[in-house]
Amino acid sequence: MDSLVAVPACAALPGTSLVRSVGAWRFGGFVYDEARALLRRPDGSAVVPRPKTELVLMLLLRRAGCTVSRAELLDAVWPEADVVDDSLTQCIAELRRALGDGASMLQTATRQGYRLAAAVSWQPPG
Repeated sequence: MDSLVAVPACAALPGTSLVRSVGAWRFGGFVYDEARALLRRPDGSAVVPRPKTELVLMLLLRRAGCTVSRAELLDAVWPEADVVDDSLTQCIAELRRALGDGASMLQTATRQGYRLAAAVSWQPPG
């Protein structure tokens, strides 16, 4: 595990596009394997989020500690598509269900957006 790279809180990471990378995010006892689109819970059980929910998670992980606006999430996850806020609300609800007891890490910033309030590290392959 010495290959873990700490991700500074609220850091704008280079290459924050929502293209999958090979490696894993670790946060709050969870491991998100981006290449496999697999979220492993602290108890070892696994969840495969729906594609749009996965993109929301990817952006929140890349911007951990920051409030990501609803507009930014909608633009990143549904580019050039006219979607309603409810689509994002459903993705957030799905993430909270997947996080279970860890759902408090996914915070709502009233009238602003959402924040993943957790220490996050990136583990490159190998």
